[in-house]
Amino acid sequence: MSIEFLTNLAAVAGVCIVAVNIIVEVLKSIWLKAETSRPLAVVVVSEIVVFFVVYAYCVLENASFSLMLGAGTFFGGFFVAYGAMFGYEKLYGELIKSLEKFLTRN
Repeated sequence: MSIEFLTNLAAVAGVCIVAVNIIVEVLKSIWLKAETSRPLAVVVVSEIVVFFVVYAYCVLENASFSLMLGAGTFFGGFFVAYGAMFGYEKLYGELIKSLEKFLTRN
């Protein structure tokens, strides 16, 4: 993986997190009345946003949407939901901590 790819991936994830936050805030003011339903709304909206972004990428690049890409998109939606619920700093801190643990183990 090149540094350009990782930079673009982080930028797209950041835009998805911001989009999820905006959509959930609008839903919260219109439809969601209980605070307990916000985490569920964040997860559902983040999955929809990430699937839409990956599908749009596949259409633009004439790529096929395979099973593995679908699974990666599903788990990527959880990263976006985590970032939307707890913020960028905690998300990237946890990712760096787990990468350091993985690299020191090998």
